[in-house]
Amino acid sequence: MPILHEVLPKYAEAGVAGLLHAVREVTEHGYLLEHIRETVTSPSALNDGQLLAYQHPNGFSKIRLATIPEYDWVVRIHVWDHSAADSDIHCHRWNFASRVLAGSLTEKIYDISDQSAGSWRKFRCRSALGVYSLDHLGSCDIALAETLVYRAGDSYQRTASTFHRASSDSNSPTVTLFIQGAAQHSATTVIRPAQAAQRNGDMPPREYQGDELQALLQSVLNIAFHA
Repeated sequence: MPILHEVLPKYAEAGVAGLLHAVREVTEHGYLLEHIRETVTSPSALNDGQLLAYQHPNGFSKIRLATIPEYDWVVRIHVWDHSAADSDIHCHRWNFASRVLAGSLTEKIYDISDQSAGSWRKFRCRSALGVYSLDHLGSCDIALAETLVYRAGDSYQRTASTFHRASSDSNSPTVTLFIQGAAQHSATTVIRPAQAAQRNGDMPPREYQGDELQALLQSVLNIAFHA
């Protein structure tokens, strides 16, 4: 059994309080590196149904490494190409913690105010296996509350209700570890400027499989761990 399934339950038992400890300790104790190495070299791990990878609409490759079903936790790796950025301001269905393994990430946090004549549009967003569906909720306005920069070794945690947008400004790819807690809501909210509101939200993702998936995981080892 890959190592993360063995070590994460003790953090998950603490609920949201365990998320930040989990991203720090699975990295610093070598568990994440061991898990990815085992996955790359094991055909059964590559095809066990837990591993899922696709190109997210917000500009990064998303790899589901492991799930802890009894606690509804999910462990992912995000790989941001050069100068990639979230296309939409959004919140999440769950609380999460993240750690930058390589490169750097800029996060912008926003305050949202409901305004019938606002210049931004709110959408309810649901997803299934990387396909995103949007339902219009109304107009709003936004205000930038904070800008934060994270570099390799930095960790942070967010609640499900935080509206944010992230970008990678590094000259080399950015790799982040992302651990999400149990779902708090059935859908998320996405914020778009009015002129972009009609952009299609239902496009199927580009999925990585077989040799391409193995190569993506190997690139994570090369970039984040020099392995």
